[in-house]
This record gives sequence, structure tokens and C-alpha cells, in this order.
Amino acid sequence: MREHQGDQSRSGLIRSQSRMAADLADAAELGSASFGEFLRHRLVFANSEHLSPDIDSYYDSLPAPEGGGGTISDKEGLRRAGLGVYLFCHYAERWGSTRDAPSGDCADTLLCDPRDRANTLLGAPHVRSLLFDLYEVDEEFRQDQLTLHKVGTTSFILKMSSTSAAYALKIIKPWYFDDDVIAQQTRDYKNAYGYLESVIPGHFANIHTSNRSCIVMDFIEGITLRELFQSAEFAAVSRPNTSRTGNSLVSVMTDLCSLLSRCSSYDRPTFHGDLSTTNILVQPPSMKMYLIDFGTNYLLTRPVGTAEERSKVSYLMSNGVEERVASGDLFRVGIILAEGLLGQEFANERAPAIVDHIYSRYPSIGFFMDTLFLHASRSQTTAEDGGTFTYRALSEDLEKEFAALANAEAEREQRKLGIVDDLSLLVSPINLTQTFGFFQDVFNKI
Repeated sequence: MREHQGDQSRSGLIRSQSRMAADLADAAELGSASFGEFLRHRLVFANSEHLSPDIDSYYDSLPAPEGGGGTISDKEGLRRAGLGVYLFCHYAERWGSTRDAPSGDCADTLLCDPRDRANTLLGAPHVRSLLFDLYEVDEEFRQDQLTLHKVGTTSFILKMSSTSAAYALKIIKPWYFDDDVIAQQTRDYKNAYGYLESVIPGHFANIHTSNRSCIVMDFIEGITLRELFQSAEFAAVSRPNTSRTGNSLVSVMTDLCSLLSRCSSYDRPTFHGDLSTTNILVQPPSMKMYLIDFGTNYLLTRPVGTAEERSKVSYLMSNGVEERVASGDLFRVGIILAEGLLGQEFANERAPAIVDHIYSRYPSIGFFMDTLFLHASRSQTTAEDGGTFTYRALSEDLEKEFAALANAEAEREQRKLGIVDDLSLLVSPINLTQTFGFFQDVFNKI
């Protein structure tokens, strides 16, 4: 009886999966908006939740599209492709939520490594083709190799590559397809920031196209500034260090201030809007710096809210004060300096708490950062205030602070060496002999 009930349950699961695959195919046929709406309701977001391995098996059991390659000309092929995109989104989101190594007790190794499973799905031509179609990626940029690179708050970053080219494809997560604020910002990305690489060459990705759901740009090899700050090599030579070579923190901050100054002082002043250690790339060993992922950071109350909720969306600096983007960038420079000094993230902490962290280790720099945050939080901050003068002065002041800190530490080390020298004189063989002779004379007189 139990076996019979198990068979019934299995049959019900297969029917349920079959219905979902058919619904996915219908939604994909209707276009990206319908597909995104479907995923918004059906995709599992909670990291603690796991899809049944049976749904992967069901995907594998569906027939490949007729004609081979990435062409999808039949309904069954579209069902498989739609389910493949659905599964990719699930595993990509799960990898972005955890980033931790899987435990060794998983029953299915594919489910243990969500990024590997996501890339396996992207390797299927029909899944890749449907993804390109849903996001309306221009034919000239579609590449044979597509892999998951990064996961952001509202987007997935994919690497499209071939033997002759490599592009970064930023795609909006499907459940954000109907968010007008994100759609407009994504569509206008090329017009807003595409000129930067031509006027300040060598520090920005060349942007090829952007529409309401994706951006295509050159892929830049490198590591994020956060990865650099958290590396053992950087910690060993850079906290604090006034050297202008290698991985020193003062060199990184000076280069960043110089780059921000050039952006904000150009004829068409541009501010980043979402400056963070994850949106700055560096290329060791030269430490050449790139700014990526421009645009105001919108904090949504939920993945896709109601129209009323979206109308209340605004840009918030990390100190919780609604500000202009110029002052927001300046504030974030302080956050980046704090992460570099202490080697830890300050994603959700307020300015006073961050300054307290710095004060406990480096009092003079803590005072410097307190002044920086105060300036950034002033409501009258303008583009001019956040431009050339501020960043140039900030860079100069920061170098002075680090130089003073290094001198103070050198003096302390010198005093320590002086104390050691005094002690060594006391215990040297000659002084010990003299001291012993003195006490022996005193003893003989007694």
C-alpha cells in the first residue's frame, strides 16, 4: 500500500512538473514581461529552500529542441528551454545568497554547487538561446560560451566569450522586469555613462548596448577592491603604509580620489552613485583601477513592490540620509577607507559606529574620517563641493595623515629599540663583571 501511495505521489510530482514546464513555455512565448511575472510567483527565493532533485531529472528527461543548436522551433523544446532558464535563475540566486562552500552531506552533487549547476544549464544551447531572446541581446554580441560571473541585488552578471571576444552581460533578474525605475536606469545606461571610456580612457568598461533588461559591455579581468582588501598580501604590507608602490592603501585611495575627481570635474560631471569595494576592479600587479556598475542605488522594500511602493523608492546613503549623488560618493569614499584600514565590511553600519572602529586603532585618522562624514552629510553639498577641489584636498590630507601616522609609529619603534639597548647594556658581560666586583668589595668590607 505504501509503495502504491509512493507511486501515486511520484506521478503527481511528474504531472506538476509537466504543468509548470508547459506554463513556462507559454510565458516564454509571450515574451520577457510574462516570463518574468511567472518566475516572480514561482521561483523559490529563500536560501534554506531547495528544489527537489526530481525537477532536475525531469528537465533532463525532456526532449532537446528539434534541429539542434540553439534553434527552438517546437513546443517541447521551448518547454525544456523555459524550465532550464527557470532552474538557472534558481541556482544563480542561491549561489549569490550563500557564496559558501557546500557541505559534504548533500545527496546530489549538482545541488551542492549551485554555481556549477547554473553554468551547466547555461552550457545548453537552447537555454542560452532563450535567455538571449528574453533579454533581446543583439545577435553580434551573442557568444557560444556563457557563464555566471557575479550576482548583484537586482541583476546577474554573465561572461559571454569566444576565442576572439569577451563581453560582460548584465541581466536584470526576471522578477524585476516590470519595475519601471530599474528598467529606465538600465535602458539609459549607455547614454548616461558610455562616454566615460572615450574621455578618460583605460578606467571604464566600453559599453556597447543597453535596453530595459540588459547591458552589454567589455569584460574586464581583475579582482574587486574588496577581494584585495581581504587578501593576506594586502594586510601584510598596507596597514598602515605610506609607500606609493605595490598594494599600499594610501596608493589605492589616492588613485581612487584622482579618478573620481576627473569624473566629477569633466564638462559633463558624472558621479558614480553606488560606489563600493565591489564596484571597483583592480588588476594586480600594476593595480590599475576600473570603476564599474554606475548608477544610483535604489533600495526596494521587496523584490517587486506595488506601484505605490515603487513611487516611494529613493536613493539612500549608508548613513540613512537622503542626499545628492555627489555627497553620496564622498561618503562612500570614507566607507572604502574604513574597509581598507580594518579589512572588514561596513555594509550596514552608520557613520558614528564606523568612526568609533577607526578611532580605537588610529585616532588621528578617526578624526579625519569624522570630518569627512560630516562634510558628506551636509544637505547643501553640490557637484562643485564633491568635485575636483574636494577629492584633491582629500587625497592630499589623507597622505599627510598616513605620513604622520607612519612617523609616529617609527618613533615608537625607535623608543622600543632604545629601551632594548639600555637593557642590553645592563646585562652585557662587562657590566655584569663590574657589578659583581662592586658587590664583592662591599661584602669583604663587611
